[in-house]
Amino acid sequence: MKKQMLLIGAGGFLGVRLQKYYNKNITEALTHSQLNIEEISAVEKAVQQSNAEVVINCAAISNTAYAQQNPQQAYAANVLGAANIAKACARTGKKLVYMSSDQVYNGCTQQGPLSEDVPLCPTGVYAQQKLRAEQEIQALLPQAVGLRLTWLYDLPQSGMRLNANLLSNLLQASHSKAPLAFATKEYRDITWVQELVENMDKITNLSGGIYNIGSTGGGCTYETALFAAEKLKLPTPAQLIIADETRYETQTRNLLLNTAKAQHQEIVFSTTQAGIVKCIEHYNL
Repeated sequence: MKKQMLLIGAGGFLGVRLQKYYNKNITEALTHSQLNIEEISAVEKAVQQSNAEVVINCAAISNTAYAQQNPQQAYAANVLGAANIAKACARTGKKLVYMSSDQVYNGCTQQGPLSEDVPLCPTGVYAQQKLRAEQEIQALLPQAVGLRLTWLYDLPQSGMRLNANLLSNLLQASHSKAPLAFATKEYRDITWVQELVENMDKITNLSGGIYNIGSTGGGCTYETALFAAEKLKLPTPAQLIIADETRYETQTRNLLLNTAKAQHQEIVFSTTQAGIVKCIEHYNL
């Protein structure tokens, strides 16, 4: 039986999709204009008055470039606001599921899929803030469930809000005839957001801790972009996609995730390539 959920950050890329899919199980869906998570009293009131069993926090400033340029604003949402929600859940006894990122691994030198317990030294404002938020939340509320998500994507055909994601970026580049450069020395997976949405009910049953969540089996970003462009049937993908061989030249960037911990709890995703095909077929492209 699906749990009743209080959704915070309901106006964002993930939030709008969770709200649509779990419509009858969302007791309340709060956007930034409805709840300022920087105000602890407002957060406590919203959580306390809710009949939900689980609070899902999707609120964040996830644009890494924007966070880098506006660190204080990003901190208020990504750390302070996230901790406020954890405090409210701790005081009311409600379960919390919150979103972190594969970016916390961006300073790791290990190769191959990375597990949740590898030492972390993230670089960049966004990645550092997401790790700090994890640390503060787990200290406040050890039973909270933190999700280190891969890069999520969807297509414009969804009719819902989009993020800057690989597939939509490729479509836009094809339309504008402006080639995109992708690193050959960056390794990461991408995940169709709908698979995360459909797994959220199982995720709410996880015991407290940090979990790597999303598709696996991917390779370098350049190769994934080529594969996606071909499956989207974009004209001349070899001309649309440029191999950037200098970025991360001194140190390969590895964001591949080991998701065995979540898989043991029957939370399973398509591989990166299979997920791309599944998404494209879903929209009949």
